Amino acid sequence: MSGRRIQHPGERPGRIFSSLALVAAVSVCLAGCGGASKAGDPTATSRPSGPSRAKVTALTAPASVACNGSTSTTVAVNYTTAGAVREELYVDGRPEPITAAGGTVNVAVHCDALPHSIVVIAYDAQGRSAPRSLKIETVL
Repeated sequence: MSGRRIQHPGERPGRIFSSLALVAAVSVCLAGCGGASKAGDPTATSRPSGPSRAKVTALTAPASVACNGSTSTTVAVNYTTAGAVREELYVDGRPEPITAAGGTVNVAVHCDALPHSIVVIAYDAQGRSAPRSLKIETVL
């Protein structure tokens, strides 16, 4: 018997090659697409264990804010950190720019009947995180 492959009825000649190429591409991607993680990346799987040396020492904002018929309003968020090499601020999961270890940031909040979350995360030099959060309400 020769080494020739028999083509089945309805089978396209390039289909097997295409399938093999797809399997090879997926295998290569799964093996190498993970990439190296960056230091301080909160999604990295090789984070150092133990508590963070950084702390969010204060986080305040009004418990409720009046919207006065608007679709959004601004809220003054006050925060301070200690021992942090970087900080992050999130409002309803949306990152807000901050550049200092503490201060006041005016952030936009959508006016609706849902509670809104404000989170500050302080990171120490080893990439360990220390979050602190609060909720605010908007008064329609």
